[in-house]
Formats: sequence, structure tokens, C-alpha cells
Amino acid sequence: MFGEGLGLIHGRVVQLTWREHVALVYDATLVRSATTYPVGNEGWGLSLDAAHHRWVQSDGTNVLTFRDESNFAVVGHRPVTLSGKPATRLNELEVVGNSVWANVWKTNVIDRIDLATGVVTETVDLGRLVPKGITNTDSVLNGIAHRPGDPVTRLWVTGKRWPTMYEIRISR
Repeated sequence: MFGEGLGLIHGRVVQLTWREHVALVYDATLVRSATTYPVGNEGWGLSLDAAHHRWVQSDGTNVLTFRDESNFAVVGHRPVTLSGKPATRLNELEVVGNSVWANVWKTNVIDRIDLATGVVTETVDLGRLVPKGITNTDSVLNGIAHRPGDPVTRLWVTGKRWPTMYEIRISR
């Protein structure tokens, strides 16, 4: 199984798989599979929206799926648009406040998406962060993190096969 998204909640680690259409739930202390939930679509990204007790999942389309934090049941969907058009290839996700940051697969762009409306409110091109010597076309930006307690303007980003992680600051 190819793991994509990963999150921790209430002593459980939830891992989203890419093409197997399941989410695996592990007991964090035992590090063994505790539960498997059918997902029904490809898993590209996963992040916990703790304020609303739900997971936010991407599957490469322009639709975010909201899932119950406890049983992974679908509790809603949100189409994502950029300038009124579908914003597709949404991949790695990170919920920060009332937004979710998503990298756009095969690019070095991240989008800030308003969770309430699905509208892309900001696009940031991080192409200048690609480490020198990276020539593989698959070695694109693919990691976004926000550390609890950090301001909402601070993110950590990296890419596939990148030897470096960057701390970036973004306007509110």
C-alpha cells in the first residue's frame, strides 16, 4: 500500500492510502493496524480540522471530502474553485485556522483554500525553493506542515526527494 496522508488523533494514527481506497487506523502506542475504513476514492492528502472534528481529504480532483474524525464517515464535500473555475490536482493538505493549504500536484504551487466556501484565496509559487541539482520531474513540492502553537503565518514545506525542509512565512 502506498501511504499518502497521515494524522494523529486521540492516540490513533490515521494513514490514507493512495490507490487502495482505504484509510488505516493504528494504535499509536502499539504501532499495529487497529481498524480499516473504506474510502471509496484515491487518497492524495489528509489533514485534521480539529475545530470541526473532521478530517479533510483530497483525491486529486477539485473536491475536498470531509470525514468524521472518529469513524471516517463522509460528512460533506466542498468543491474548490480558483477564479471561478475548478481547482484540480489538490494533493498534500494542511489545515491552518479556517483554511486548508494544498499543494497542486506536479507544481511548486500551494493554494490557501477557505474551508467554508472552497474558494482559493491565495496562491503561492515556491519554485525558487527547489534545491539545486534536483532534476527529476517527480521531485516537486509535496509536503506542507503547520506546527501546533506556531502562528498561522508560519508553514513548513518540503518536496519529494528534497534534502531540505523550509520554514516559510505567509501573509494572513
